[in-house]
Amino acid sequence: MTGNNVLCESGEFRDLLSNYTHGATVLTRHLLRLGVSLSGNGDLVQKDLELARRLLREAHPEMVSLSQAIALILKRVEEGTDVGTASRDLELSWNANLERVTEMAAGYLARHHRALTISYSGLVRDAILKAKARGNAPEVYVGEGRPRCEGLVLARELADEGVPCTVFADSAFASFLNDVDCVLIGADAVGPSLLLNKIGTAAILREARARYVPTAVVYDFLKVVDEAGFPDVITDYPAEDLLAGPLAQQRSDGEAGSIRLPSYMRVVNRYFEVVPRQLVDVDLADSQ
Repeated sequence: MTGNNVLCESGEFRDLLSNYTHGATVLTRHLLRLGVSLSGNGDLVQKDLELARRLLREAHPEMVSLSQAIALILKRVEEGTDVGTASRDLELSWNANLERVTEMAAGYLARHHRALTISYSGLVRDAILKAKARGNAPEVYVGEGRPRCEGLVLARELADEGVPCTVFADSAFASFLNDVDCVLIGADAVGPSLLLNKIGTAAILREARARYVPTAVVYDFLKVVDEAGFPDVITDYPAEDLLAGPLAQQRSDGEAGSIRLPSYMRVVNRYFEVVPRQLVDVDLADSQ
């Protein structure tokens, strides 16, 4: 980091870099709010924004919305717009887009009684809570989303709002498809023929199709990438084999009853996967 980068040296920005619990929607909202707070700061120059974009790509390469948000802000700054104004304008258009897609997703959920999802998606959460506010939220089945188990965070947030939730181990998804009448997922990146989401998504979608359970994906315009840009989301990701979460803890925590794996055993916690878009029945999206 530079010695005078007011964005990258802020505590809020460091929190963004280290947040591996929430999804792209939550982190993008924090990023734009941070940009708005820098309104009128003449010390923030183009190279500072470019550094922020690089650091975010290194920390969260799967979350293309973060990188694309900074790219749009950079374009406005290069044209002479204040960073705070550029951030606020993007925030307004993005929030309007979020409102439209969560409205569509809430309408989709209103036609179903029990929905299944995996890991953490801010848009899925917002759609469920919007449906609840109207009195027609479904019961939700949430896959834990290993290795970091973000699904537990989603389930807790929904349960705290009074939404009936059942949490299940990812590998048990097939048996829980018998209990639901739809699947709703988020996505970290969406290309013309592919989408990127938490590992396990493709298996859920394939099994749901085999059982005639309808599926849908909800996403905003900042997550859309072209065919050329999409593979970079994968190849730039620094660690497909991620030693994080429960498996890594089981190797070393020493608690009674924990699984003690020998040091020579390789542990692989694969995190994301590319999913063919044709596996999803309905796109809940609104182009910008």
